[in-house]
Amino acid sequence: MEIQHYSNKKSFYPTFSAGVTKAILKEIENTDTISISNKLLKNGISSDFNNNKTIAWCCNKVIELIEHINKKYKMNFALPKGIFVKDFENLNIDDTKTRAFCNLRPFELYKSSEEVVPSRTIFFNNFETLKQNLSPENRFFYDWKNIDEISDLTYDIKHSPTDFFLDTFFHEFAHAIHETRLINKLGPNKLSKQLDLIETTKNVQNYRQKYGDRVKQICDYALQNQLEAVACDMSKTITESLDKNTIHPNKQPFIDTAFEKLFFWQPKRIKIPVYSDEERPLIEIIRSFWNGDFQ
Repeated sequence: MEIQHYSNKKSFYPTFSAGVTKAILKEIENTDTISISNKLLKNGISSDFNNNKTIAWCCNKVIELIEHINKKYKMNFALPKGIFVKDFENLNIDDTKTRAFCNLRPFELYKSSEEVVPSRTIFFNNFETLKQNLSPENRFFYDWKNIDEISDLTYDIKHSPTDFFLDTFFHEFAHAIHETRLINKLGPNKLSKQLDLIETTKNVQNYRQKYGDRVKQICDYALQNQLEAVACDMSKTITESLDKNTIHPNKQPFIDTAFEKLFFWQPKRIKIPVYSDEERPLIEIIRSFWNGDFQ
């Protein structure tokens, strides 16, 4: 994501409008990244935060939230297989300036190794190489310590559906949740074929033509493809349910959303009609993608 055109910004102090508080900043400052990695390993999650305290704290908080949601609302959301902080210049990816991504296929991601990274592994960019070539003003927006200002900015340019500082983290975890659901529902072979289709230029063009005007109600980034639309909407759904002081849901997040579980439904209350593509409301578009129907 390019944000260099914001270099004329004069104030580089936390606004706290993205949900970061002084207490949270203190917690992040005191974070032990190794301790968090050891804790995650007990849950079967490999990790290396490269001593990035902000990313470690935020990932740990999102995992705590997912576990809370699973226990209280019986959602059974899966956690990622791994979380790593790397300089994306050292990875075999096209966009080395992206902030984060979830690997959806097993792949040899490291330029220096033939190691195959499993799917549902999340990577965050530390921008080490990129920052060396930037002015101090632009470097500010590639430093995770400034997550409050960064979150305000990404929301301002419609790259995120909310300005909450955990949005990027929810988004990547949502990809892991969604892919696990699709593997269980479709099987790995059928899902692989679906991913092949989703990534084609023709699919993206058709997707935007059919659903673009409705999907962009979430945010502009949801126009990338069907998987991004689901991740953006799930992040928005969870964030809007949170008490920003406790960072815990103050209500059931998924009632009347695309992610509502079937056993929550009251048949007399909900009856989904058959829509044409032009008439289908946003919630039903996302529900179809969530369930593996990407047409």
